[in-house]
Amino acid sequence: MCDRGDHIVQELIQLLDSDPLIDEFGITILDGVDTVLEEHKLGMHLQAYLPAIAHASERLMELRALRDKTAAGWQKEMDSVSKVVCLLSGFCYTSWNERKRLLLTSHRFKSYKDVQRELHFSSLCQTKHPKSEFTWGHRRWLVSLFQENAKKEQVFELLDKELEVSLAIAKLYEKNYYCWSYREWLLDRVRSHITSTSVELGKTILLKDIRRLTDFASSNPSDCGASFYFCRLLLKYAAMYKPHELCEQHSLRSETQSSQQEQPNVDDSTSQDALINSNSVSQALAGDVDNNESGTRDACEGCILLNSTLDAVLGKWRRLEVAGSATTSTHKTLQELATKIRTVLQKEHDELL
Repeated sequence: MCDRGDHIVQELIQLLDSDPLIDEFGITILDGVDTVLEEHKLGMHLQAYLPAIAHASERLMELRALRDKTAAGWQKEMDSVSKVVCLLSGFCYTSWNERKRLLLTSHRFKSYKDVQRELHFSSLCQTKHPKSEFTWGHRRWLVSLFQENAKKEQVFELLDKELEVSLAIAKLYEKNYYCWSYREWLLDRVRSHITSTSVELGKTILLKDIRRLTDFASSNPSDCGASFYFCRLLLKYAAMYKPHELCEQHSLRSETQSSQQEQPNVDDSTSQDALINSNSVSQALAGDVDNNESGTRDACEGCILLNSTLDAVLGKWRRLEVAGSATTSTHKTLQELATKIRTVLQKEHDELL
């Protein structure tokens, strides 16, 4: 068992080193092979999993017990073994901590690419373990450490990329609490780095995320984490920027007209709710503004846009509540968030009028 486990672990290490672009890991049932790598997809046979994780975990503990942790050979082996344990388990806090210590002692945070490389490995682990709280914590640690001494443009680039990647992970597993908490933390980082010279960068990131969440929420009507995050995102946006800027940045008229012409026949009530929400949000985003008209009308259009989005989100939850799929407390919390957003919008609207 030990010899076979060592053989499988060495195979995994070689495959991980041979292809830095591996973007997915999973368990297979292919006969005759313990590991397989095709088109940047890494697979392991089901019967090879237990001997591999047993040997890798044992070897990790042995390496931790060694005293000379500054030797180049020890660092290289710890890097490889901890990768295997994180990839196979995802919930081993010890292996993630060892990676943190290793990254700090080996000074591998010299460039943006070094952080991207480690974040890419974390994303690979999350294709198999999307709800691993330790992996999400590792990502947060990486971003926090990098932003301390990095240039503001690089920080914004990293935050925008993380918002995009985390949403892709959310699609792998619905109602992923750790994912949505991490995304809200990223939004706080965006706000904390906005200064008078970087306002436009912050605006771009928030607007891109609103666009992403509009598409995601309309196709995942039962994901309560997405609904909460969407409302909080709109709240942060409304508190920081004028509503008409959202209208100026979105031009979806052609996309909306195309989707309306090719609407499918929907019989299922849940699908109907999703379609209604999708159309409501798309129609709100589709309203473009005549550049020759006043800024007051632009702001009014922005208020209509955000209010329409809120109506779509709250309307969905009202239907889920009636169907017994959502609790009254959840709906109440969303209503409170919506009230805060509308208060900000009304204040903005009154000032312009």
